[in-house]
Amino acid sequence: MDGVTGEAVVAELEEVRAVLGGLVAGVRGASSWDGTTRARVLGLLDRLPGLLVALRAPVLVAQHEAARTVGAERELLDVRARSGGTSRFGAAREVGAARALEALPQVRAGVAAAQVPVGHVAVLSRALEGADEKVVAAFAAPGLQERVVDLARETGVREFAREVAVLVAELDPDRLGETREDARRARFLTLTHAAEGTFLKGRVDAVAGEALARALDATGHREDDDRTREQARADALVALAQHALAGGREARPPSAHGEVPQAPTSASDEDLPDGSVRAPVAQVSLVVPAEAWFDARRRRDRGAPGSDDPGAPRDLARARRAVATTEDGTVLSVTGLATALCDCELRRVVVDERGLPLDVGRARRMFTPAQRAAVVVRDRVCAWNGCSIVPRYCELHHIRWWDRDGGRSDLENAVLLCSHHHHQVHRLDLDVRRRVPGAVGLARSHVVAAVERGRPPGPVRYEFVDRLGRVRNGPARDDEAVVAGAA
Repeated sequence: MDGVTGEAVVAELEEVRAVLGGLVAGVRGASSWDGTTRARVLGLLDRLPGLLVALRAPVLVAQHEAARTVGAERELLDVRARSGGTSRFGAAREVGAARALEALPQVRAGVAAAQVPVGHVAVLSRALEGADEKVVAAFAAPGLQERVVDLARETGVREFAREVAVLVAELDPDRLGETREDARRARFLTLTHAAEGTFLKGRVDAVAGEALARALDATGHREDDDRTREQARADALVALAQHALAGGREARPPSAHGEVPQAPTSASDEDLPDGSVRAPVAQVSLVVPAEAWFDARRRRDRGAPGSDDPGAPRDLARARRAVATTEDGTVLSVTGLATALCDCELRRVVVDERGLPLDVGRARRMFTPAQRAAVVVRDRVCAWNGCSIVPRYCELHHIRWWDRDGGRSDLENAVLLCSHHHHQVHRLDLDVRRRVPGAVGLARSHVVAAVERGRPPGPVRYEFVDRLGRVRNGPARDDEAVVAGAA
């Protein structure tokens, strides 16, 4: 076939195109065919993309060389981009894949025979792009080409990419080191704070990326009915940040004898956030106008006439409402403020209408490390049924809200929640009811009695109820007695 002229190839391709065009109408009756026939047709059609790629490769390489000779490479890529409905970058990738197939004739034959999927060709071309000449020469050896075809036949695109990368690294380890260093030098992270939120953009090297992915997975945040995978990843990142700010340590589990370890005490314990064992490295202040402070405390009775806090400002019906902000001016929603006031390492500064401070609250809501340790023993994971976030990435929520209900910071009033479900409880204005198997007693007695018996307490379950009394989330079984909850 080496002597076939271009005109002859054009003529044959025109005939093939005409035949295929005629079949377009013929396959409309595929529903009446038997399954075996349809499978055979699909098998033949699946081989066509590979045949086209193998046919196009030498022609495209030759055309690209000719264009580069006369300085028209850019124009060629633009034409290819328009005809293929892609970008100039995509057209350049197409040329790279064609060059790889021209250099590896056995692989090209494998593509034509549908042994090497078309997607694998792009992986191979990217691996060889910019590689040393000795690497390209090694891949051109018949033995290694055969190995590549076998790999493509037996593996998916991800595993094939890993195996090819290993082959390239084995042939040129110095180049791999340079590539990794280049990637590391290119690392960056940008946080852009805007009114609608904080935007993150960044890049890290592959090893750091793997470490980050594992750390995010370790928090336990997963896609569920309430959030997408991307939202769960965002929650996981926030959990890591909160964990770091709390000192990177969690309340310790009970010993083999059932004793709840006491966290170390020091002169700085008064400055600790709830349940941490040493002071955090950073703190965020909230600037809360008095009106917004009363608003947050009044949320339980919203919509109920005559239920206003007697001490609240009376001019609350106006269109403009006071809002809380962080110290850099980022506005918080009422839900965000209520969540922050419950159990976050934040300091409130309540100001009057002139902006003068009226009250500066303590950073923590008075839950001690020892109390957190006891809550962890009792609740074990996030109390939201179906969630399994481990304690180190959870916060303590006041069942009777600290700001709204004047709830106390004691064991009976504490429940362990991950940041996502903590936010949900505040956003949906949910009451929390604790259920203990067999009505053992109040939560504190339940924990103490279990520790005295030398074993952790039995499973404690919770149900989350909205203002209309509807259970928004509850345990799978309803054989526990309610022993504590919001009034």
